[in-house]
Amino acid sequence: MCVCRRGINIGGPGSGKGTQCDKIVAKYGFTHLSTGDLLRDEVSSGSERGKQLTQIMEKGELVPLVLRCFSFHFF
Repeated sequence: MCVCRRGINIGGPGSGKGTQCDKIVAKYGFTHLSTGDLLRDEVSSGSERGKQLTQIMEKGELVPLVLRCFSFHFF
């Protein structure tokens, strides 16, 4: 039987989310997925979706959930 556990770590910039996630990964062996890192990777890929994301992020807007879900094939 597989037990799936998920957690969400929310906080402002510089609040220690990454530090806490590193500790959780080290202690429990979880996988850490950072939406910010994933979005930046998509932008740096130069894809069409990355170009859309660049326009949104440069304006300081929030990336719509639809773009995030289609960017990451987790859902």
